[in-house]
Amino acid sequence: MNNIIRFIVYIGILVGVLSVLWFVYQPGFSGPMLFDDRANLQAAKLDVLTWASLLDVATHNYSGIFGRGLSSLSFGLTHYFHGEGTFYFKYHNFLIHCLTALALFYLGYRLLLITRYAKNALLIAFISALIWAIHPLNVSTVLYIVQRMAQLSALFTVCALICYVIGRIRIEEGRRFGLLIIVIGYPIFLVLGLLSKENAALCTLYTLIIEGFFLVSSSLNWQGNLCSVGETTSAAKLRNQYRWLVRSCFIIIPLVIGSLGLLYTLDSFVAGYESRPFSLYERLLSQIHILFYYLQLIVFPRLSEYSLYHDDYPIVREFGWGTLVRLSAIFAAIGICILSVVKKKTNVILFGIAWFLVSHAMESTIIPLEMIFEHRNYLALYGISLVLSVFLISTLPNFVNSRGFTYGVTGAICILLLFVLSVRVNTWRTAEQLTLVNVTAHPLSARSHVDRANLLGRYGNGEGMIEHLTIAYELERWNPGAAIHRLSAACVFNRLDRYIIDEAIGAANGAYLTAYTSLAMDNLINNIELEGCAINKQDVFLLLESLDSGIQGDSQQNQARQQFFLARYYQHLGDVENAIMAYDRAITGDQSMTAYPSYKIRFLIGIGMYDKAENDILLLI
Repeated sequence: MNNIIRFIVYIGILVGVLSVLWFVYQPGFSGPMLFDDRANLQAAKLDVLTWASLLDVATHNYSGIFGRGLSSLSFGLTHYFHGEGTFYFKYHNFLIHCLTALALFYLGYRLLLITRYAKNALLIAFISALIWAIHPLNVSTVLYIVQRMAQLSALFTVCALICYVIGRIRIEEGRRFGLLIIVIGYPIFLVLGLLSKENAALCTLYTLIIEGFFLVSSSLNWQGNLCSVGETTSAAKLRNQYRWLVRSCFIIIPLVIGSLGLLYTLDSFVAGYESRPFSLYERLLSQIHILFYYLQLIVFPRLSEYSLYHDDYPIVREFGWGTLVRLSAIFAAIGICILSVVKKKTNVILFGIAWFLVSHAMESTIIPLEMIFEHRNYLALYGISLVLSVFLISTLPNFVNSRGFTYGVTGAICILLLFVLSVRVNTWRTAEQLTLVNVTAHPLSARSHVDRANLLGRYGNGEGMIEHLTIAYELERWNPGAAIHRLSAACVFNRLDRYIIDEAIGAANGAYLTAYTSLAMDNLINNIELEGCAINKQDVFLLLESLDSGIQGDSQQNQARQQFFLARYYQHLGDVENAIMAYDRAITGDQSMTAYPSYKIRFLIGIGMYDKAENDILLLI
């Protein structure tokens, strides 16, 4: 009963701290939409609350493998109840953050109870969850609306692990319903996590290290096939059968299926590097360095290092001594972790390191994603928080025989984290502050300059916008997006110069259609249609031909996108026949894009071709 009371007290304290944390985060709730926020929220608008509209929002997000329908649905519900303002979108992200902190506290507590740290299990679990919750690195997840996908995936992953841990302990203790808790709870939360973001697939690896570090090598007296006092041989056999049934269904089989799936899709991963400024080899080399950079961001919380964008991080193109040392350290850590598991020795510090590495097993390995983002540490951070908590509460007192000193150091660390968190949140209050801080702290980040340029454009500062887009283009000459974006801005602000047009055409020549290039081209066509841009017809066709030369070997979706741009320009010129043919090629090339037939239908109605528009509408239905 005493343990239950202590647990309730710690939960109450953590809830109280999280309530105080609301005041720290609150200034950032009214901050701007960022990067891909607007595109994802636009697709998730929910104007009426019906089953049909809920299903439509949940099934029309095309991010990732599974569509991230649950995340999209959560955006839709926020929009329905609170409108389009950013406050409640970010506030709901904060609430999810708090729930995840509570879930991590409980998971840590249940795991620590079966280790030699059981006496301090509540305190260590509390400190690790607290450090995780208040760490300033998480600002770029909590206040970045679209990262609700990562948050929900993390929350459901932790809930699945809690079900597994509770069930496995009950099986080992010979108590009822252990298998039932795992069989029902684990898959439900896993599916919810996968429908939020694919990172939940790492749940199997998290389960593997929990099994290895705690449930195989636990200090409790339920190892192997030994019977507990008074336990029958048949009960021990049944327990062993349950144990291997769970391991097979939730670890071994998923790992085999996942490995086969990885081999099957390996070619598509390699193909994805064709539109990146780095190869698979260069990405792997860079990620070795980036893992240590992430550790630096966690252990040494310096405001000047934090940013929404880290595209200024140098790509590692050759295997040098620095790479060798870092890679050796990673393999040494993995080897020591494996040795600890083989010897059935519970080591919470090694588990924390393994948790950090597992958290990066998807987004920091072979998938052709952008190099670095802070939100990739959302769950990884907990592993380092746990290591630090064990050191502070159980290791440090062995060297300094003073509890007061230990608590003082712990309190000082928390105060420092809260201070840095508060300062960082305040820089996220307005787009003006955020873009200025990002450009100042990371002057070699093209993304930061593009964000600053967009803000200055909204303020009517065309000269400043073009200046920052020029810097962005110089920083990333492989990506024609900034050059085309600059051309679009020059159109709007009547600052067209020949060199701006020529550099856009030259940059597009032979380049792949990146997401930024596609968006910039879309804006340029919009500006030509709506703003009456003075760019001549020949230059637009040269630009489109330059893009076309780069995407002939690109994906069918990108080729369809280029035909869509061509169709809209023909529409602007009044060339009906070529516009319709280009729209048809776009629709055939990418049937998942409902915008293509929608644009075509509006065009047909606008020119009085009602019968053809009606036929296209029937095809959509």
